[in-house]
Amino acid sequence: TSKEELQSVNEELITVNTELQSKIEQLSSMQNDMKNLLDNITERILANAERQARELAQGLVDTVREPLVVLDAKLRVVSASRSFYQSFKVSAQDTVGQLFHELGDHQWDIPALRELLENILPRDQHFDEFVVQQEFPGVGRRKLLLNARRMVGTPGSPPLILLAMEEVMADPGGEKTP
Repeated sequence: TSKEELQSVNEELITVNTELQSKIEQLSSMQNDMKNLLDNITERILANAERQARELAQGLVDTVREPLVVLDAKLRVVSASRSFYQSFKVSAQDTVGQLFHELGDHQWDIPALRELLENILPRDQHFDEFVVQQEFPGVGRRKLLLNARRMVGTPGSPPLILLAMEEVMADPGGEKTP
């Protein structure tokens, strides 16, 4: 009888052990589900915050009267202001996603400007009042003062370059003024 009792206790232990293993698997599954849920509630919040920040930034860029261009680290146009499109008679479709120096049949391919822009992000530099005198197709000859700054966005997003342009015009006395 003791052998039978031991066998019975052993079977009970096996049953309890199986039930406990099943409970552990259920808890593990629920824990994974909760983690996935939290990772997603978090991803949506971050995506929504990033979208709102992007919309706010574009609204600010569009509000400024001077032409503005936002560039990524490879000097591709991320966005531009309405005044940029109007001033240079270009469309967003022909501008966004393009390398800045290739815009408008390479009209912005100015070696000194390109070097300045390429140094902004890696060296955390900026520049002010870089003079550009250029013939722009459909617009004519323009003299511009360019200013560029590094823009830091939300954590995890890559830094960008904000390039502002101010046209220099002749005053009645014949001198150039901004």
